[in-house]
Amino acid sequence: MKIEGNKLVLLFLICSLMAFSGNLMSIERKYGEGERKVESSRRKIKISFKLSGGLGYLLNGAGDLNRVRKSYEAYLKGLEEESLYSYSFDWKKLSIFPNWKVDLIINISPNIGIGFGSGVIVASNEGELSLDYNNVLGDFLVGTNKINHNENVNQDYKITAIPINFDFYYFKSIGKSGKYTFFGYTGVGYYLGRLIHDYEYKELINIESFSESQPIFKWQLETNSRSNSKIRCNSLGLNGGLGLEMRISSIVSLGVELFGRYVNFNNWEGDRSVSLKLKERVWFPKWGWNEETSSEESDEHGFLWTFDVHNEDFNKDYTTMLLWEEKPSESFIRNTRKASLNLNTLGIIFSIKFYLDLF
Repeated sequence: MKIEGNKLVLLFLICSLMAFSGNLMSIERKYGEGERKVESSRRKIKISFKLSGGLGYLLNGAGDLNRVRKSYEAYLKGLEEESLYSYSFDWKKLSIFPNWKVDLIINISPNIGIGFGSGVIVASNEGELSLDYNNVLGDFLVGTNKINHNENVNQDYKITAIPINFDFYYFKSIGKSGKYTFFGYTGVGYYLGRLIHDYEYKELINIESFSESQPIFKWQLETNSRSNSKIRCNSLGLNGGLGLEMRISSIVSLGVELFGRYVNFNNWEGDRSVSLKLKERVWFPKWGWNEETSSEESDEHGFLWTFDVHNEDFNKDYTTMLLWEEKPSESFIRNTRKASLNLNTLGIIFSIKFYLDLF
């Protein structure tokens, strides 16, 4: 049975919470039965400092970002079915990315702790695609037109999030030596998200007209467009994990843990700068080449929108994502909504922990 990515993260977090709650209930019963005689040294509040790093697996390609990627590929495949088109597509699903975090954990009892943490999550998704169109119209008796049309797109999405976490921990020593400790935690986080999108579009249209195999006219149009978007969005999320620590000295332990994260960002707002350069060239046998160039720049502020563009030739809708000040409402645009990007993740991290007995 196949489980969707978001549901898998929620299931992991719920299991962590149930395990944590069950241990709390058993501890409460234990103390309720009068077993409160604990050595004074074990009643001390203990503080530990943990540094962690590892890899996370993004379960659904960041949501709308993956929908846009798949729509680009579907559109190009549709064009290639026409014999005059060819394309290349090098844009993979965003999946594995690094996670770094630091936690301050306060043990209020040998088994119970609370944690305050932060860190950085960085995910980058680059894509490159091209489309070529080649055609010949007419015949060599009355004249022909050769048409070459090439388009190239290079883009890079960089998603960065800084979490501020508050977690509840449960610790359980394994064995008589106390060298190994099993732990679980669950909590909430406030995530400061940032998206940087670099986009470059290049287009070259070349038309050559011939009469009796001799060139009589040439026309070229070259387009180069670049844009840079910097967009922000903050959101609440859930996180949890299960792990094992090994004490290697009185003040240091090493650990490994499986973690899950559920967080959606759906109110992105920011700025975009756009530059456009055009170069048009015309050639006649008597005058040679004549060239004209133009350029313009603009800055925009708005929200990040996801919407479907209807293509009448294929009678299909293709999803795209763009920063606009107002909600897009053109006749060929459908299903417009605020863009939703998520970092719903399952992963593994390794840690080193330092114990500071200050109280």
